[in-house]
Amino acid sequence: MSNGIKFQDKDYGMHNNLFTEEHMLADGKYGLDVGGPGVGMLRSAAKFMMKATEMRLEKEISGEGDLLQYGSTLGDPAYRINLAKFLSEQFDDIVDSKSLMTTTGATAGLSLLASTFFNVEDYIFIEDPTYFHVNKLVAVDLGLKAVPIPIVEDGLDLEMLEEELERRKPVDFQPTTERPFWALVYVVSVYQNPTGLCYSKEKCEKLVNLAREYNLLVVSDDVYNLLCLEKDGDAFKRAPPRLYQYDVKSDNDYFGNIVSNGSFSKILGPGLRLGWIEAPKVVLSKLMVDGVLLGGGSMNHFTSGIVGSSLNTDLFSAFLLMVRTTLKRKLNAVLDVLQKHCPKSVKYSVPKGGYFIWIELPSYVDVHELSEFCQKIHNVSILEGKRCSVAGNCQSFLRICFAYYSVQENCIAVKKLLGAMESRLKRAANINGALQ
Repeated sequence: MSNGIKFQDKDYGMHNNLFTEEHMLADGKYGLDVGGPGVGMLRSAAKFMMKATEMRLEKEISGEGDLLQYGSTLGDPAYRINLAKFLSEQFDDIVDSKSLMTTTGATAGLSLLASTFFNVEDYIFIEDPTYFHVNKLVAVDLGLKAVPIPIVEDGLDLEMLEEELERRKPVDFQPTTERPFWALVYVVSVYQNPTGLCYSKEKCEKLVNLAREYNLLVVSDDVYNLLCLEKDGDAFKRAPPRLYQYDVKSDNDYFGNIVSNGSFSKILGPGLRLGWIEAPKVVLSKLMVDGVLLGGGSMNHFTSGIVGSSLNTDLFSAFLLMVRTTLKRKLNAVLDVLQKHCPKSVKYSVPKGGYFIWIELPSYVDVHELSEFCQKIHNVSILEGKRCSVAGNCQSFLRICFAYYSVQENCIAVKKLLGAMESRLKRAANINGALQ
């Protein structure tokens, strides 16, 4: 108690990482809800960063030391130029370095965009289900009004989106330099979190048209686009085109409504806090005059310089290939377990990239009760589907991540989960039968 103010009782102890702080990781526990890279990948990332740091700092020692200076607002030029070259090759599309801005990851990028262009009580239209931290970030922290829009098999239900836009659009809105958009739309258009689906070409084109017609800013979290796990022979395929690619500058009605929000968190490690925003001039021109950037320079200037200098080298190519190969091996192992042992009444996604598998149980199974049973009896944790829904939907779903644990650990954990499912299915069926 201080001056009559009661502070929330929290654990202010020392924790090695966010997952241990949130009790998602512990000795003997399998945290299938952990959405981060595994220990083996992080150790390899540490080796990469050690070599990359040495390469870049040799230049700083003999140069002006710019990497240790206040960075320019949009970021280290070498990072943006090399990132543009790297992304152009990965996406098979021209990425302009002048359209890129350094960020400290996708979450920070979304926060910056939302706080720069919108005010408390403005609207954000969100996929349902979606990345479960979004509601806390934009609705709770920033005070935006969240409107959930259902996901169908190829992306957002755009008919529902248009109905909601018609219902909520301001009558007299006219875009200006200071306020070019009246509402925000948040999507994960490639290897969507949590479902793993990809938006169809038709869906992307229609969403861009709606954004132009209704003066919307659409932010696509493109954090999994570099993690296509499909192969064509011995080579990995490219992921489907990012949404930004459909906002064509040569169109007569082009304005610049789409932002690609990227990150290295799922590849090099979230501790680096490094990402990028790929955005049109109407967006970048406002971000550049952000008070934090004008006062402190670009975000994560030092780390961006280290990574940027090594992006188009054999060192990074080998590292990225290792990441994709490791993730594909883990995914295949989990899918094999699901194929052999999953109860027939349970459905699951077969993602072609990303980190997650989305699982649907019969509606009569209490997923929350299943989650508690798994933790208590098997020491396995999952992400309940309702946490991915702003509206509290997806009660019969759960999400598991195949990226963190080894192949062997994943197989053990998923088998334990499926065993718990079988037990709860029988229990629910008995209760259901008794009630009939």
